[in-house]
Amino acid sequence: PTPELRALLERAAEGRMAAPPLLGLGRALRRAPVAGCGRRPSTLQPWPPSCPSSSSTACPQPRPEAVACQRRDYGGGASGGHTADGEDDAARSYSALPPAVVRQLRALRTPGEALKFGVENEGADASTLEATLHRLRYLIPTYPSGAAAAAVRKGETSPALKDESRGGWTLERVKSDGRFHVLVAALTSRLESCNGRALALSADAAARMSVPTPELRALLERAAEVALERENSFKPRHLTVLALALATHGVHALPAAVPVPGEVSAMRELGPAAAFVRAEAMRQMQEFNPSCCASLLEAFRRWGVYDRQLVDMALERIWDDFDAIQSRDAVELIAVLARLGLGRGPLLRRLAQLVFSRLDEFSTRQLVLILYSLARLRFLSRGDLDEVLEALLPNLGVLSNSKISNLLFSMAMCDAEHQASLARLLVVQYAEGRGDKDVPSDIDVAWAMAALSLYERYPDVARRLLSRTFSGDVPKSRVALVKLHDVILAADLHGPPLSTIARSRWKAACGHAAREETRRLGASSVHEQVAAALGDLAFVEDPNQPLGRPFKVRRSWDVGWVPVDFFDQASGLALDVELVANPATRRIRHEVLRRKGIKP
Repeated sequence: PTPELRALLERAAEGRMAAPPLLGLGRALRRAPVAGCGRRPSTLQPWPPSCPSSSSTACPQPRPEAVACQRRDYGGGASGGHTADGEDDAARSYSALPPAVVRQLRALRTPGEALKFGVENEGADASTLEATLHRLRYLIPTYPSGAAAAAVRKGETSPALKDESRGGWTLERVKSDGRFHVLVAALTSRLESCNGRALALSADAAARMSVPTPELRALLERAAEVALERENSFKPRHLTVLALALATHGVHALPAAVPVPGEVSAMRELGPAAAFVRAEAMRQMQEFNPSCCASLLEAFRRWGVYDRQLVDMALERIWDDFDAIQSRDAVELIAVLARLGLGRGPLLRRLAQLVFSRLDEFSTRQLVLILYSLARLRFLSRGDLDEVLEALLPNLGVLSNSKISNLLFSMAMCDAEHQASLARLLVVQYAEGRGDKDVPSDIDVAWAMAALSLYERYPDVARRLLSRTFSGDVPKSRVALVKLHDVILAADLHGPPLSTIARSRWKAACGHAAREETRRLGASSVHEQVAAALGDLAFVEDPNQPLGRPFKVRRSWDVGWVPVDFFDQASGLALDVELVANPATRRIRHEVLRRKGIKP
């Protein structure tokens, strides 16, 4: 940063700048015309430093794959989802259409025009109809945020609202339009005659409509039924597109009548669609590229099925074809491994080396996803964190609330106390930022603030976070409840008013989830090895008695309200095993134990 901007950032981080000027700084970063290395505009010097500083000389552009399409997961979630890229989906759909039809589709500018085109071409083939549905989804704006959302709440109109709403069209309005039902019904009636490519893209178009209508659900069900009769008809890319579309909405997720052979986890038996995809993937695995392998693993994760044999084959295929991994593939592979909790060290090491050698090729969203995923995998060192944060610094002003929460959580997972000034800046940016804040983001920020000891510095921010979180219903997510258990522990340490926000039902649910998680993970082979090693050790209380006494270790034990993996009451020693499967580190729990006189 320039010296002037660095001074502003330091003032903001030290709490000497009010929130409104800080937000003005963020807006200035977004509006600035200077661009560097394909990144979003910023007022800072071109990045990286090796880029020419002269405005008359263009900075080198990133590789094409860094700015090309990015695979989507139809919404994803707080652990990292993907943004929709309708233009790329359209390009994939348009390749089989006549040039005249492609020109007509590209000329559509509003959802109303797309619906009109779909009705006028109701008798067209399936490829035209699914391309129309893809184009329609691309033209539907997301829910208004920022200035547009404020205008909606106030009943006003503004340029931002006009730009975002595209004539007032929303997803709900499109789904309630009769022409939309005609388009979906026409496409459903033609699935029987589709080839594998058109069938996969039709299911993909339907899955992108977020929560499906009964007509869209029927289309997905029909696509699954037709696919089951099309053995050896799908290429790897089309197979994974179909699998991800069906898994997103749980189509054919129920167990099949006949159990499928193979080593499948106890999460649930394979459903008909999952069994079909598994059989086709096993047969074609040598033709899969790393991108297809990532999509396949993500689809089975969404189906709730962990097939060890399929996972091992996919990871082996990724290893064998590692040289074909592009930048966007590396990001998605790391994210999928994090969601599955697969800490495969050699593969992760190669992926991390690839990513850190190409940091200038990734977007801001991708860099945050990389940090978030590596932190969850316990594969992020402080040095690596600092390197990515340095690349992110020019674009902090464009981060969304969810990305700020992911970034804060990543810093807290690495115990990044040396980045306390940046953490304070991000907390203020999240608290006063534009747009709505969802519960998963609030939970991540609350946990990060507790882990980085920021409750005392920003008590009002913490109070608002906890009030929003505990005002709703208790979530069913095990990960959310375990994180909230740590948040409640930190709030109790802080005292009123934070300690009084969580009600008894929340404390009971979070405590139960934390204890069950400790017992579940305590059955791992790593815990068995640790228990065996502790059995060979002795605790020496008196130096004159060097033999000491053997540890009397209790496993999965509650010390007060804090569950630990191993506990010896006589010595006051508590031991936790840090696994990738743990939703968060034990830093907060260990601080609570130290306050109780326990040695964690």
